[in-house]
Amino acid sequence: MILYVNGGPVGKIVQAVIDNPSHESADQLRKLNTSEAQDKLRRITEIVQE
Repeated sequence: MILYVNGGPVGKIVQAVIDNPSHESADQLRKLNTSEAQDKLRRITEIVQE
């Protein structure tokens, strides 16, 4: 089980993936396509796996 704050950064990504397509969800997913965002997600994954 993974816990996240609904409306927080991770929660927004989760909602973007499971919601019906929208401009807002597409914008959230596009924000992941930066090296800074990818580094943050990598770090979050490492923390969750610890």
